[in-house]
Amino acid sequence: MFNFFKKKQKPEQYVIAFCDENDITTKFGESKEIFDSYERAKYRIFSKVSGWGQAIQNTIGDNAKIDNAWLIIEKKS
Repeated sequence: MFNFFKKKQKPEQYVIAFCDENDITTKFGESKEIFDSYERAKYRIFSKVSGWGQAIQNTIGDNAKIDNAWLIIEKKS
């Protein structure tokens, strides 16, 4: 039979958090754009055409430093 009471899973959502240090606990803001995958958020950060690619000064893993902030991909709950 059909299970009509089964909970639907929410799709994963990601945002780009602005942090003082390369640590999500130092978050002071986030971009308004919501991404449906980690890879799309990563592309937005590192793209030289549609992201911050030209302004990146340093990277550690998938985190990037620009001017006075670190860009860190955060999964929304």
